[in-house]
Parts: sequence; structure tokens; C-alpha cells
Amino acid sequence: MRKLDAHSRLEAVAKAVRRGLIHLS
Repeated sequence: MRKLDAHSRLEAVAKAVRRGLIHLS
């Protein structure tokens, strides 16, 4: 459960970074 939550959080962060990168481009 804790591991899954961490994975979800990491995915959310990665998505945010990707979105920021596209916005920066």
C-alpha cells in the first residue's frame, strides 16, 4: 500500500515535470 502510494506520487511528479518541460519549450 505504501509502495503503491509512493509510485503514484512519483508518477504525479513526473507528469508535472513533463508538463512543465512542454510549457517551457
